[in-house]
Amino acid sequence: MNDTTPLATAPLTHVTASMEVFQELKKTQTPKPVTITLQINPLLAWPHSMRVALLHLANQNGLFSDYDTFTEFKKQMETLRPIDQMASDWASQFDKDSDPWKIIKYATSSPKQVVDEPPYSCCPRCGEPVWGSFDHHDKPQLLELYRKRPYPEFCLKCGQRFKYDSGRLSYTAAIEYKTWERRLSREAGADQPSLTEV
Repeated sequence: MNDTTPLATAPLTHVTASMEVFQELKKTQTPKPVTITLQINPLLAWPHSMRVALLHLANQNGLFSDYDTFTEFKKQMETLRPIDQMASDWASQFDKDSDPWKIIKYATSSPKQVVDEPPYSCCPRCGEPVWGSFDHHDKPQLLELYRKRPYPEFCLKCGQRFKYDSGRLSYTAAIEYKTWERRLSREAGADQPSLTEV
């Protein structure tokens, strides 16, 4: 971690995911919200990256037969129950094979290089932009997002931790066509200074 912001005063971030509940409702009943929101510190990789990873797995695999079961799962996720207990007790909500080992392995995976150089970097696991979104074509806005979080520890979507070499975010330039296309579309709309302005 290279940021000068003290960890105790780092701003907390909310990460939210939706789940599916298959419970038959009467015509007069309205569906209850089925989202889970975690409050995490984006500057602390442990245990926050693991919590985000579990939330990501639940978002992809979680299917609940009733609202009571979902409510209990949500309570345990949001009250920061130990990761290994969550992985074993709720394995079917995180993994289609209900394998706690696979769940723990996913949540604790080694740091990896981001794809493409900052501020155009994407997560190597889920492809989510580290700063902004694929719709951010505005360079000043992207730069502002980069300045707010210049040393990301992990992906806020899937929990993948990022690798640093000598205090610098490690990235790979070996990117595919779609990543270059997104990057060039951002740059194409940017205003370039004239020679007299330089």
